[in-house]
Amino acid sequence: MERAADLRLYNRDVPGNASLTLQALELFPQQHGLAASCQTFLQSGCNALAAGLIAPALWGSTLTLALGMGGLMLLGACATVIQQRRTPPEAQLLCLP
Repeated sequence: MERAADLRLYNRDVPGNASLTLQALELFPQQHGLAASCQTFLQSGCNALAAGLIAPALWGSTLTLALGMGGLMLLGACATVIQQRRTPPEAQLLCLP
């Protein structure tokens, strides 16, 4: 548990990064390395999907890129709100409001 607190302090300036990484690691306290590797693999796969499919579909103009970025930000905000509502208060990370 002390290690997770250290990571919270280290990642406090990047709340999205800290919350996703710590939540993935805290699910498997005995296998932090495996959990970190799986989380990185999934994150890289989603980034590749966005770079390979979404970006080319939107790069016709700066307006479509901006709208696409806004849509992805809205999707992320909605996912965060849903996750926060489903997580009991005692299980939420200290770095999140």
